[in-house]
Amino acid sequence: MALHFDDLALTAAIEVAAVTRAIDVETQPLAVTDADPRRTVIACNAVAAGFGIRPQHSLNAAIALCAHTTFLPRQLDREAAQLQAAAQACERYTPTVSMEAPNELLLEVRGSFRLFGGVQGLVDQVQRDFKVIGRTLRISVSASARSALWLSRIAGQPTIVMPRALPTTLARLPISVLQWPAELELRLARFGTLTVGDLLRLPRGGLARRIGYERLAELDEAVGRRPAVRQGFHGEAHFSDRLLLEFEVETTQLLAQLIERRLSRLEQFLVKRQLAAEGVILELKHRDAPTTEVRIGLAAATANVAHIAKLMQEHLSKVTLCAPVRDVVIRVDRLLLAPATSLPLFSSVATAQGNLTRRDDQARLLEQLRARLGEHAIGCIKPMCDYRPEHAHAVPKAAIQAASPAVPLPATLAPRPFWLLAPPRPLSLRPSSRRPQHLLRGPELIEAGWWDGQPIHRAYYHARSPDGALAWISRDRAAPDAWQLHGLFG
Repeated sequence: MALHFDDLALTAAIEVAAVTRAIDVETQPLAVTDADPRRTVIACNAVAAGFGIRPQHSLNAAIALCAHTTFLPRQLDREAAQLQAAAQACERYTPTVSMEAPNELLLEVRGSFRLFGGVQGLVDQVQRDFKVIGRTLRISVSASARSALWLSRIAGQPTIVMPRALPTTLARLPISVLQWPAELELRLARFGTLTVGDLLRLPRGGLARRIGYERLAELDEAVGRRPAVRQGFHGEAHFSDRLLLEFEVETTQLLAQLIERRLSRLEQFLVKRQLAAEGVILELKHRDAPTTEVRIGLAAATANVAHIAKLMQEHLSKVTLCAPVRDVVIRVDRLLLAPATSLPLFSSVATAQGNLTRRDDQARLLEQLRARLGEHAIGCIKPMCDYRPEHAHAVPKAAIQAASPAVPLPATLAPRPFWLLAPPRPLSLRPSSRRPQHLLRGPELIEAGWWDGQPIHRAYYHARSPDGALAWISRDRAAPDAWQLHGLFG
């Protein structure tokens, strides 16, 4: 199946131009021109076509037909992005999709006929889906990829060609559907070759000398004499969506509501591909001010868009807009595979996304606290490979890691208090006593730190204080009579 998008260049150019000026597609004649010396017209709307403007006209010819036509420069990057979006949408029909730049797609659909009720059912479904998103296209189904492309370029209605009817159908096609260079088409027309059938009837040796072996190979691919290997489309591992606002927004509260509705696209993207986002970036674009970037960090990758929306509201509530917002870009740069889970038969998208990323409540709490208090205000205790109590843990604030600690705790480690004093507090003993009373456990000898110039040589004890608290006390080998209180147990 070949899909040919006639309006791709026009919609891409209008989308880019509409950001800076008002464009009325219904009443204003519009034409998209290429960057070649002739400024060739690539596409035009129905109003410009009514004045006689057609693709392949030069800029001067188009001006002569309609002087008040608005000419828009071609946006190749935006065309490629729209074609990729269409290719991603076609992955629901078949896993084998290939792109034919600048405005065509090829789908290997032989294995999908039974799922959609036959070839006609599949064609009808594709038409309905693209009509919903406002995209006009031409469809053709044929036994070879090359012939399907040629047929889609002139098809007014969906064309379905059976293998036995392929030679006669191709014979009637004009040479223009091959999209060969204009010089080559003119050369063929000079000796009376106007259709594909005329080409196929010519002697192969003489034809190869006139058009080249590469062009002859295209003819062989179309009629099935030669296999055609094409590169399949694979969606990029990032998500980007642009929200064009109908009016300038001055408050973050209203902005959060508008963005939250748009997050449904991110929800469908993640659930369909079983992916999880490690963070979301919002680019708030203004008219005469630099872009405001809002980063929504996550403790662990998630596909729960409802949770992302809550964090977004927390982040936006702390943003002060320097100017009204004209449009928003929602971007996810890092995506991970979500753990595969079995879903209920009649589960909704929200249920599916919840089951894909079951996270404990502690990670959610940490994310909300970080969104409310600041990126570097919340950290998690991380054990370190060091036996010195004051160096045995760290609190990294750059990123919250809700996963299990990377450093395993020693299996023979003695009990440690959760409350350490910094610095340790000296203990006052009775003049007649050289050691505290009520020692319960010890000594535990710790000698470490010679590698960084902060060595310790201490003996630690568990002791009961006069008020009944369980304390962790120590004395240094260099001063055995100087006892210190280093921590308290719960």
